[in-house]
Parts: sequence; structure tokens; C-alpha cells
Amino acid sequence: MKVSLNWIKDYVKLPEDMDLTRLAYDLTMSTVEVEGAEDLAKRFEHMLVGVVTEVCPHPNADKLRICKTDIGGGDIREIVCGGTTSNVVSRYLGQPIIASLDYHDPDVPPISRIKGVDLPTEGVITLSKVLTYAEDFLDQAKLASVWATQKDGASLIARELFENATDVNFFVGRAINPAHQNPNLPITFGIKQQLITSLADCLRKMGKHVRLSYF
Repeated sequence: MKVSLNWIKDYVKLPEDMDLTRLAYDLTMSTVEVEGAEDLAKRFEHMLVGVVTEVCPHPNADKLRICKTDIGGGDIREIVCGGTTSNVVSRYLGQPIIASLDYHDPDVPPISRIKGVDLPTEGVITLSKVLTYAEDFLDQAKLASVWATQKDGASLIARELFENATDVNFFVGRAINPAHQNPNLPITFGIKQQLITSLADCLRKMGKHVRLSYF
């Protein structure tokens, strides 16, 4: 069981400079055993928060955008962003994509928000995690306590697919994403297709009606 320090502070007045190791020891001695304590803020000690000042087309790829980002001190960086399904939906609905930096799981990219869409997420990495959960669910469901409570994109998708959905329709695009042509990021359509096919097979074994459509 994971407990937030802020939750504890709702019930117990703690010194502002309370050492986590000391707190874990005191809780172990007075209530329940604490296996460990982690200061999540330390993950972001060397993080820079940039402000996107301009978004313009990529000169050599019509499906990419260049985001000019100010990371402080007048230092402007140009960051290339892909033309994902979320961008297509955003243009169709006329609603902006509201990005998030909340990493509920360090292995899963953060979700976004678009008015009119319940859950915009990253693609391949997130679905790979969902497939892991699905295969585990059909085996011994040892990871059920993770996806049943976490707020990352993979866990939210898993809950919808495993617990709520009866019919699932996958709409899979065959277009090649220019961002995936990086040799250090070997994501091909074949890999994505196998990922979707494997996930669909798992869902069918759960008794779901699954349909795959490619375009």
C-alpha cells in the first residue's frame, strides 16, 4: 500500500523539516511497518520547465511541427513534435490539446486532455503497457492492484477495457509517422500491428467483442 505524505498531513501535524527516514521509523514503531519512503520531488531536481512561444510547420515534413521553447535565460530550443491522432482529433473538434507533465508511472508517458475526448494518451509505449496488463490479467492477475488504482494512461485504458467495455473497436492508421524513422526508435507499422493484434486477442479471451479496422 502506498500512502501520500500529504494525506498523512491531513490528519497529523508534522514539522516542515521532517526527515522521511525518521518518519518511516516512527510510523513503524508506533503503527504499521513502513517498507520504504521515497521523495518524489527528487525525480525533478534537474528538470527544466520550458514555455512554448511559437509553433510552426516543419520545413521538411508536413506531419511534424516545430515548437520553439524558452527554457529560461533567453535560451530558445526548437523541439519537433509528431502529428499524432490527438492532433487530428484536436483539429477536427477545434479544441486545443492540453498537455500534462504528471508522470503517475515513470514508464508511461503522461496523458493529455481535449474537450470532447475522454482519454487522449500516447500510443505505442502506453499500449505496450496495456498489453502487459492484459496478458497478466489472463494469467494470475498479479498486476491488477496496479492498474486498478493508478492514474497513468495505461492503467486508465486497462480499467475501461477490462472492467467496463463489452465491444471494442480499434481504428488503426497505416500512415508512417516520420518521427519513428529515427534508427534509435525502431517502431514500425509491423510492430504496432502486432501490438494491436495481441491486445485484441487478449480482449477476445476476456469475452469482449473486438473489431479491427485499418485505414
